[in-house]
Amino acid sequence: MSLLSGIQLHPKNVEQALESLQQVTERLKARGDARAVFPDVYGIITRIVAREVKGRTGFFQEPE
Repeated sequence: MSLLSGIQLHPKNVEQALESLQQVTERLKARGDARAVFPDVYGIITRIVAREVKGRTGFFQEPE
């Protein structure tokens, strides 16, 4: 199986993006591949951005 097999490479929303990042992270970790840190960090950032935009907390000056 290819590393990216079955993973949504063009997510249409933040939930799909997070799911894809998690899948890549898990697959890389399972292989013992240190590159897992990159999608893992992007996942953390994506979760925080999504939370702030969704909650309209004022974190972003122009959330649209």
